[in-house]
Amino acid sequence: MTLDHQTVETDRLSLQEAKRLARRLAKELPDHERIWLSDPQRVERRAGRLPESEAAPISRDEFKAEVWSWARQLEVEPKEVHLTGMRRKWGSCSPRARLTFDTALLQQPEGFRREAIVHELLHLKLRNHGPLFRALLTTALSSAALPEHNHVP
Repeated sequence: MTLDHQTVETDRLSLQEAKRLARRLAKELPDHERIWLSDPQRVERRAGRLPESEAAPISRDEFKAEVWSWARQLEVEPKEVHLTGMRRKWGSCSPRARLTFDTALLQQPEGFRREAIVHELLHLKLRNHGPLFRALLTTALSSAALPEHNHVP
């Protein structure tokens, strides 16, 4: 896995190793790159202005399988995973480890769903959106490009 021209030799990092790496990477990023930006087409998708054919809808069960697969990979344990209509956001994570996602995610492309899923799952480790959170998110999403992360078991 390559991160900003640096190679991590192991396939899995412990949480402490990942936090150390994320802190170091966050410090090395220029200020304008430290800000986590979501998909630039998010607003358009949310408003329904992008063609529906962009992504084939998936079922609730398929979506939940994606969430549980990512939870195993990130070594977190959500207590519950729910899908419901949400007007203002794609997902939320309660202090009691309950994840709730917007049903509109079922029609979104796989990469966008992955971003929302990983974002909420990482809140089980870090409750805020600080530099460490953003670095962990970037690390997790960049590792998704590796072949062993591209399937749902």
